[in-house]
Amino acid sequence: MGRRNKKRIWVFASIMIIIIAVTVFEKDDVKADQDVQTITIDGEKVNDYHRFKGFGVVTANNTSRLLLDYKEEHPDKYWEIMNHLFNPDTGAGLAHVKIELGADVNSSSGTEPATKRKENEPANVRRGAGFQFAADAKSINPNITTEILRWGEPRWTWNGAKDGNFENRYQWYKQTIDAVYEEYGFKLDYIGISQNERAINGNGRVEVEWLKYFTSKIKQEPNYESDYKHLKLVAADGYRDTSSISQVLLDEPDLIDEIDVISSHYGLTGSGELNQLQEQLIAEGKQPKELWVSEGIAPMINARYRDNMEPQYHGLGGRAGIIDVTSRIISVYSWTGAGNYPLNAVSFDFQPAVAAFYQGAQYNPKHLISAFDPWSGFYEVDGGITGGVRHVMNFVEQDDPSTKENERWMYVEDATYSDGEFFDGGGVDVDTSTHNYLTLKDPKTDDYTTVFANNTNLTRKYKIQTKNLSNKQKRPPCIRLGNTRTR
Repeated sequence: MGRRNKKRIWVFASIMIIIIAVTVFEKDDVKADQDVQTITIDGEKVNDYHRFKGFGVVTANNTSRLLLDYKEEHPDKYWEIMNHLFNPDTGAGLAHVKIELGADVNSSSGTEPATKRKENEPANVRRGAGFQFAADAKSINPNITTEILRWGEPRWTWNGAKDGNFENRYQWYKQTIDAVYEEYGFKLDYIGISQNERAINGNGRVEVEWLKYFTSKIKQEPNYESDYKHLKLVAADGYRDTSSISQVLLDEPDLIDEIDVISSHYGLTGSGELNQLQEQLIAEGKQPKELWVSEGIAPMINARYRDNMEPQYHGLGGRAGIIDVTSRIISVYSWTGAGNYPLNAVSFDFQPAVAAFYQGAQYNPKHLISAFDPWSGFYEVDGGITGGVRHVMNFVEQDDPSTKENERWMYVEDATYSDGEFFDGGGVDVDTSTHNYLTLKDPKTDDYTTVFANNTNLTRKYKIQTKNLSNKQKRPPCIRLGNTRTR
């Protein structure tokens, strides 16, 4: 069924090891059943501030390099790969591309070339694969948003920046932003203003003075209104850290309105500082900061190989498997282990989604698609797309640029839940959770989607109770069961 044909309530059960039973009841019809979990979808209990952004992809550390060879030697295969990832109707519908602002340094599993290697050199955004990758993604879906972030920086910018002279670093950013538009015809949407995972839990490396320099300098550009005002800033891309940047924004009145998104990696919890920041902003009548998990793993090892590694999960479940990783879009928003410090992250970016670099490099393999063989054009689509991301995104609309602030689906708070023991990499360990489900509401049509993920060896049974669904309450909902048997 097409994504546009969704003018009903969709209650969608996604990627489960064992079939679950889902029944929809009117409020007064629900009966006690010790083995059944009742979920109440109340159309009035939505969060106006938290809007679901979905899944994205990080292209960094040279992980996309071989795609250029696929495009040159086997363009038909290249575009198949890109459509698998980005087509919102036939593919995964990834909604965001985060690009490393290369610095000629090994930033994990490889090196992204610097766009400027010396002060008087024009910015060159064709050296690496990242910007081409983003441009081609946007040719498939123009609504995909794009971002840059640095993992390191060239010596010619660092020599000044380490002593508080940020002009060279600023020009590196600005001229790259300009070159992307001049070369590929699209404007970047977000700028990751910090350095990847440099600021971690109060280590003092948020670079407050650099944040102030960039945010004030960009406004002095004569073409600011036409070319830069739309840019949104992301900080601080810390490793399981929201406290450092939140405290900076609380302490710096000049910066609190400049940062639009707080980004964290591989974690499931927020912080007291984040709570204080969000509460202060809401009390002042402002929008709270949007939270992203802008770096997270893709499924580790293809499902058919995982069947040998953890045969009891039959390729789908287990640690860092398809169900585990897909369920993280739920856990990063609502995890009981966070207690009074929820993360409430509304997106999850795969690092990477397509592995197009030589096997044997560090952090390989983790991917939705493996593309290691450009000479033959062979690539392999794993179940992370068909059995994971599409099970979520085919029933949720993406950003709508025609509406204010790119209208997106809202979280139904009491019908979104995740528990279980924390697992390294930002997930919930296999067989430790009791429930994992997410409910979203389309603010324009009052359509609803509920997604279930069960990364255990136990059957789960649910009753769906509905309240305050406007005219939706008067007709039977459409139930979609997306179950996968493993026995």
